[in-house]
Amino acid sequence: MSSLGTSVSAARESVSVPDATRASMASRARVLIIDDQPMARAWARGILETEFECRETGSVQEFFELALSEPPDVILADLEMVPLNGLQLCRLTKAKPALAAVPFLLLTAHESVTDKLSSLADGADDHLAKSITPRELVGRVRATVKLRRALLRAADLEALVEQRTSELRALSERLRSEMKRSEHLESELRLAQKLTG
Repeated sequence: MSSLGTSVSAARESVSVPDATRASMASRARVLIIDDQPMARAWARGILETEFECRETGSVQEFFELALSEPPDVILADLEMVPLNGLQLCRLTKAKPALAAVPFLLLTAHESVTDKLSSLADGADDHLAKSITPRELVGRVRATVKLRRALLRAADLEALVEQRTSELRALSERLRSEMKRSEHLESELRLAQKLTG
């Protein structure tokens, strides 16, 4: 087995996924990995596929084809790629309405606080050092997925509340109209009774 294969196997073994976490995720979250280095993609995929459905590419064109055909739950990108670096790719990704809300995580050798703040200011949702442990990488992606799913549920609930509110307003208007009509009919009935009685 190659040293990469050994490294990926060791990384997988060091990532334990609690049964409760596996059971709570009705469907496996999708992670799209983009890195121009095949070994780096294999390392990330080997770690993350223990818990997530992973797709990977080294091509910007293929990245957008994959992302737009089936938007991922999380994007993991290397910062130092060519022809576009990770921040440029992040900006292009966030500019696409179908992908704007997908969390974008940058994986980089740059670990200074300034680098992290710069990445976050430029639109990345997280800045992960390449020295990250396999367990931490899975944990950070898992936390990002949970947050994304909670935000999607909140948006769905908000839309449902707006729909129900609109339906209640329409019902209220119909009831007011019916009440006015009923009051008008009662008034006409009383008037008719006075005239005939």
